[in-house]
This record gives sequence, structure tokens and C-alpha cells, in this order.
Amino acid sequence: MQEVTELNHRALGEVIAKLRELEPRGPRTLLLLSPSDEDIDFLRGQFPNARLLVATRGNWDLNQPFPARARVDLVVASNVFHYSPEPERWFANVLGMTRYFIIQDLVSRRRSTAPDGLCDDGDRMRYSYSSEGIESDFAGAYDLAAQARRIHAFLRFDGGRNEHHAPPLPAPVHYGALLKGSEEAWARPALSGGAYVKYRWPLLRRVWRRTARRVLGWRS
Repeated sequence: MQEVTELNHRALGEVIAKLRELEPRGPRTLLLLSPSDEDIDFLRGQFPNARLLVATRGNWDLNQPFPARARVDLVVASNVFHYSPEPERWFANVLGMTRYFIIQDLVSRRRSTAPDGLCDDGDRMRYSYSSEGIESDFAGAYDLAAQARRIHAFLRFDGGRNEHHAPPLPAPVHYGALLKGSEEAWARPALSGGAYVKYRWPLLRRVWRRTARRVLGWRS
């Protein structure tokens, strides 16, 4: 496993520990936003009794509200929100459909040689948290203070380096946070029926393909 992934998962584990203080039984439904295979394995280990679901750009555009008038217990987004053109909207759309939201993302990290350090894969945003004295070196960073009333835990940590973020630059800075969903989200019925299948299927398909590659030598 790459150093960056190990550091990210370690931080997610610390934030998850804060969630367990609030919800010792853990979530029944857990929606992962555009996860890697490593993220899926890690979170399945953290929440073995949860029903895992997956949302990708193909079944939920985060610029729009959640398609179903329902909620899940927990959403996890790891290195997803730095692609957001409008973080305020993305936060509103996620917090409007979940009881809790765990996010891990970037404060200061260069991903290219461009002056702003952004990569050409849709990379758009970095984050600061002025209430905690966390400042990004990215001009126009989104200030998480706008979400302060919903933030129950916040963690700043050093991320792993890449070829664009090497010494003498200081280490990249990442963050993890636990937020509570909106009152409307808590009042919604649990995700079920066809909507549940819609977000369960991408996970099952990915698990099947991984198993086929490993056991049968199948290639997509």
C-alpha cells in the first residue's frame, strides 16, 4: 500500500473513533463516494456489519441533491472534495442525506508543476479551517469554518509526498473531519428498495470483478 494511502487510512481511523463515541453500534448503511479498492477494504474492516454502498459520478452528481428522498447513516469521502467547483453546494447535498459525514481531503498539496499546484484531472480546490488556525497555501481555499456548527471532530495531519511536493517544501497537509448531517437528513426514511439497489450494485460489480481477476485470471 502506498504511503499516502496508509496515512489517509490512519487518519480516517482516528476520525472513525470519534464517530464510535457518538454511535457505538456503528452505521447500518455506509455510502462511499468514488472509493478506491483500498478504501473499500479498509472501511469494510472498520464497519463489518454495515451495508456498503457506492456512489460515483455516474449515479450521483454531487452538484445536485441526492436523487432519492431518503438517507443513509454515514457517508465517507476520501480525496473527493478537492474536485469540487462549489464545496458549499457539495457539503449541502451530502449533509442533506446522511446522519454523519466523514471527509478526508487536502489543505496544502501540490499535484502538478502548475503555478497553483493543481492537477489536470479535474482538481479544483483545497481547504482551510480558520477557526482552528489551519491555513492553506492555495488561493481561494474553502474555509471549513462555514461548516463549524456541524463539525464534531477535526484532524490535521501530514500527508505523504509526491514528485511535485518534495523537499525543501514542507510536507503536504491533509485533514479529516466528522460532521453531523442536517436535521432534514435525520428525519428522512432510510434508503431502501430500488434506490438501495442502485447504490449497492456498483459495489457488488466491483467485488465480482476483483474476485474474477484473482481467482480466474479474468481480465476486463
